[in-house]
Amino acid sequence: MSKTLHQKLVDAIDSSLEIDKGSPFTIWTDNQWLNIQTIDWTINGNLTNGINVNITITETVDKKDKPLVNPNKPVAIQEPQLIKPKGNPWGMVGRGWALYKQAANYYGLTVMTIQEPESDTYKHMLDSVSNKIAEQFSRYTDMAVGGEIRHTPTAMMNEIPQPLAQALLDNTIGRSQSGVHRDVAWNGWFRFKQKYGTVALLWATETFNTAGWNSSYGGKKWGHISHTLYMYERELISKHIFIDTCWGLEHNGGTYFNKWFQTDPRLQQVLDLNLEGQYCTMVDLFCGEMVKKVIGDSIKESCLCKSCS
Repeated sequence: MSKTLHQKLVDAIDSSLEIDKGSPFTIWTDNQWLNIQTIDWTINGNLTNGINVNITITETVDKKDKPLVNPNKPVAIQEPQLIKPKGNPWGMVGRGWALYKQAANYYGLTVMTIQEPESDTYKHMLDSVSNKIAEQFSRYTDMAVGGEIRHTPTAMMNEIPQPLAQALLDNTIGRSQSGVHRDVAWNGWFRFKQKYGTVALLWATETFNTAGWNSSYGGKKWGHISHTLYMYERELISKHIFIDTCWGLEHNGGTYFNKWFQTDPRLQQVLDLNLEGQYCTMVDLFCGEMVKKVIGDSIKESCLCKSCS
């Protein structure tokens, strides 16, 4: 196993962000999507002495489902098969990233850091989880804004910030009225944002808040989405306020996560359980295995459900 891949797996397991035992998943490493069929891992240690993670990859397969592991040498992994050879300029995780699990991990660890403020373990795990979530939410929000801005109505071009209007008209970003798909607009917005920086989000917010959008695209809901990221990039709101706000964001078609991620009704269940203070159920049913093991029954001290209170 390459050192880069091994570290990626350790980081992913350490924060319980991507990996479940025995389940296929993808991971971005060495500028490639690597498809890993199954993985097993064990957790040793405790809160006092520290926690170690041991990793065993049992099988890695390419597109043709041919094993890349010699069964006689289980750790000798050959060069990985590319799943997304054109790259991933926004640095997004795979579309199957389990949002409900990220929410459960985040809120469960948040409760424990409040309950046990002296615990370095809970602080470390919350930092690891929240840093990953904030990174992905900021990348995703930026990308999604760029995809939505392509729907700007033609009649609005003289009313919006001219650098943005020009990028829409000259196909730097492109327009849906000209047949530009969101994938193309994502890449165009990536270049536009690199050129202008955070002010591009201010222009997008102004554009979304301009009268003239129909109920299907853009409008004030997207203005709120782009402004939330603008506030975060300007450090006008904290990482945790940004994350907490993002969980509840919606656009015209529902939850704002569905432009990239596979949506799952379990996410709303987690958010509802958190709001209701039913932390023991949230942790038991939806947290990643490592977070669940570390928290254990300690969460019951703060839980507001009938059996705990």
